[in-house]
Order: sequence, then C-alpha cells, then structure tokens
Amino acid sequence: MIVFRNPLVLLLLIPTIILLTPLIFKVRRSRLVLNKTLYMKYGFTHILFDTLKIALPLLVIIAAATPVSIATIKIPVRSSGEASKYSGELPVQYIILVDVSPSMHRGNYMDEALNTLYSIINSLNSSDRVVIAVFGGVVEEIYSGSIDDLPIINVSRRIRSTEIIYTSIDTALGWANSYSKASNIPAAIIVISDGADNYGADPLTAAETVNESGTPILFIKIGNDPRGLNTYSKLIANGFKVVDPEGLDGETLHSLSKRLVSELRYNAYVAHGKSYIEVKSEDYTPTIILIIAAITVLIAVRIEGR
Repeated sequence: MIVFRNPLVLLLLIPTIILLTPLIFKVRRSRLVLNKTLYMKYGFTHILFDTLKIALPLLVIIAAATPVSIATIKIPVRSSGEASKYSGELPVQYIILVDVSPSMHRGNYMDEALNTLYSIINSLNSSDRVVIAVFGGVVEEIYSGSIDDLPIINVSRRIRSTEIIYTSIDTALGWANSYSKASNIPAAIIVISDGADNYGADPLTAAETVNESGTPILFIKIGNDPRGLNTYSKLIANGFKVVDPEGLDGETLHSLSKRLVSELRYNAYVAHGKSYIEVKSEDYTPTIILIIAAITVLIAVRIEGR
C-alpha cells in the first residue's frame, strides 16, 4: 500500500495542470509552425521531450508529497524476553485471585499477599488489563480494567476488609477460566493463596481443566499452612508453577515478579496463537525513484535544449 507523508502537497497538482494545459497547446502550435516554415519534422523525439518538460513539475510535486510503501510484517516472539519487548503491542489480561479465607487473615499472611500483589501489578505493562477478585468459598470481583485506572489503595482496603469463609481454589479457578474464555485478548491466571483448600473439588483437577483450555496459571504460595503444603506439592508434581515469596526483600520480589509476569505473557501468547508481533514496515523507495526520475528528466531536457 502506498501512502503519502505530505498529502497536502498533492493539491498543487491541480493549479499546475491548469497552468500547463495552455502551455501544451502553445508548444504544439509552435512545433507545427516550425514544421511548416522551416520544414522541421515534428517526430517522436520532439513529442517525447515536450512531454518530459511538462511532466517534470508534476514529478517534483509528487516526490515532495513523499510517497511511502507500507507493508505489514510478522516478527516471531520466541522467548519471554522478546514477549516483554513487544508487550505494548500484545496486551494480556491478568486475572488475579486473592485468597481472603480466615486462614489468610492470620499472622502476616495478608501483608505478604498484598506485597506480592503490588509487585505483580507494578510489573505489568500499561496496555495490559487486570481483573482482581477475592475468594474463599465463593468469588467476588473487585476490579476489572486497565492498569492505569486501577485504584490500588481502594483495592487493598477491600481485600483487607473482606473475609470469606472456607477456601475453594476449585471455585476460584473455574470462575477465572470462564473469565479467560470470554476475554478478547490472551489471558493468564495468578492465584495468591496459602493453599489451605477445604471446600469444593480437588484444586489439581481444576488446574488441569484450565490448563487444557490453554490459559497459563501461576500459583503464589503464602505462608506455611500444612494443608497448603500438601496442595502445592501435588500441583508442583504435576508440572504447575508454584512460587514462594516468603522472606524476599522488595527489590528481589519485584525482580521475581517481572520475570514471572514475562513468562506468563509469553505462555499466554503461545496458547492463543499470538506468538508473533505485526510491525508496519515503511519503504521510501517510491520517493527515491521519483526524485531520480525528476533529476533524469531535468538533465535530459537541458541537454535537448542545447
């Protein structure tokens, strides 16, 4: 596709053509007069050079409008590092599930969960979307939208003030999977929980169901509840990613979060057949050709004029 970088310049074509029209007839009459009086044959060469003289200003105007050939090329994304590089062009919807069951409100579990949540959010790209929900035996959505519009203080207060009895990771994953399927962009699920599952079906079965649908899952293990250790041991044994942020300082946690988010982004792209980025390529060859043509015509008519 050819586009013009300075399209307004093309408006000069109209007055130029209007001015050139009488000149064309004048040149033709002059040639015919010379042909009759001096017996000069008005042949193909004369017609060619007269045409070139008239075409020269038109070529200059079109070249000044800077025609550019635009083509779309696909660049494959082969690693999580490349996924981060092109993340602005390929947004992801991150569905973050925060456990607010009674066991999560003991000790410093909630502080650890929120610090991890903040670090993950700060690792996302401004073009990404985020869904934050709390869960226990049921799931409650508290935010859905862009990263830039996320009211993090209000979200934090809502998470701290909410306590839902029981813990059902199965219910949370089922809810998130439905959300993921309805998303028009690749999605990834992040579960922040102590893993003390005591309600609903087996979390492993639910995780496998989500995995079969193609949505990547990341589990963030909070605390050391014995029930959670059993849950996460089963998940790890079956190939699911489980990360324990306990004891990490702020800088290390942020570095870890960036890497985990990048991995999720890449896996989401691959799962949804988006493991490439479409980039528009600009080729100024048409402009260069017109400039060369105009210079060539100018030289030709100057030589002919001598």
